[in-house]
Amino acid sequence: MRILIPLITIILSISACQQSASKTEYQPLDLLEYGIPITINAPDSAKVRKSKIGDWDDVTIKKDNYSLQIFVRDAETSNMSKIIADELSLVKSERFFSKIVSEEEKGFIYETSVDSIPFYNFKYLHYQADKIYTFQKGLADNITKEEAEKIFKSVKQ
Repeated sequence: MRILIPLITIILSISACQQSASKTEYQPLDLLEYGIPITINAPDSAKVRKSKIGDWDDVTIKKDNYSLQIFVRDAETSNMSKIIADELSLVKSERFFSKIVSEEEKGFIYETSVDSIPFYNFKYLHYQADKIYTFQKGLADNITKEEAEKIFKSVKQ
């Protein structure tokens, strides 16, 4: 009994530290100053860069293994089912597409394969004020499946 109480205390302390660390790993990041009226979760002190590609706004957020690119374009429809279906069809038509890893109402994680080497990406789409916000991994970066899942979760609206 004398050993049991300190053991339980140690286990609870370790558990609380792990939960605290996972909650604070990403911080809220308000993107309004970059023209995006959305708040996501990102690493503290992540670098944010905004540019323009034709009519699209392009915001890139990067720090260590966190690689996120957000494209903003005018919406042709507000029908999210159609928007997701179109994006899914586009991804499946890519030359190196392998499989859908997971799929949710507003997005999906997928795998591509080059020379049997898997690469992961995701698409999360958000409709707001006649704009479509497409969240995906940074174009120049490679991320693991676990990193794709983690970043995908961090941008959900």
